Amino acid sequence: MKMNDTERRFGAVTISVHWLTAGLIFTAMALGWSMDDGSGVAFRWHEWIGVAVLILVAFRIIWRLFNTMTQPPGDMPSWQTRAARLTHWGLLAVVGAISITGWMAVSATGDPVSLFGWFELPAIVPQSAAIGGAAEEIHEALVALLIGLLGVHVLAALVHHCINDDCTLRRMLGRPRWRVGRVRCLREGSV
Repeated sequence: MKMNDTERRFGAVTISVHWLTAGLIFTAMALGWSMDDGSGVAFRWHEWIGVAVLILVAFRIIWRLFNTMTQPPGDMPSWQTRAARLTHWGLLAVVGAISITGWMAVSATGDPVSLFGWFELPAIVPQSAAIGGAAEEIHEALVALLIGLLGVHVLAALVHHCINDDCTLRRMLGRPRWRVGRVRCLREGSV
């Protein structure tokens, strides 16, 4: 598998960053729902994963801007193409905003934010209970929005895979040669 994307296939970098980010997001959500307050092991891991996700989102945006854009299947209606692009950019924006508002909420307590304890990030807001509370509320509201966007994203991938029988999901799995839908994938030139 090539490192870079092509017009027909996602490369190893895009696929790896996609699934690593997804795994980290789901882990951060589980930790966020399991913690009682802003302390303890679950909170630290939630914070560290949030910083890692922010770095991955920044990398993903830069990678996407300077890499070939993988095109949707040729028979995809233009409204679906626009909706997919809007959803992808929306996911990146919301995930980035969740990480930043989490950073703000921790900064507002006066505690340092770090990446796995390796290095500390600077505070991005002054110490303030009001700012921290507002950042935390926005953080939680954005998580609710993310859940909706993820639902749309996953549902669309399943529709493409199970109903449209195209290569959309298989390309992100790095397996466009799977037997199900193989004829269509070959016709689209995705293998």
